[in-house]
Amino acid sequence: MAGVAKGAFTEEEAEKRFTAWMEYKENKVADEKSGIEKAVMRC
Repeated sequence: MAGVAKGAFTEEEAEKRFTAWMEYKENKVADEKSGIEKAVMRC
């Protein structure tokens, strides 16, 4: 929210950026989990 306070972008833009970041992180974790599960299945 520092960008909003500084007037760099709107609260809606901040929310949009945060949502995109969270989706990226969730996908990254899911991919890592999938890779670990596949590695365990091979052993």
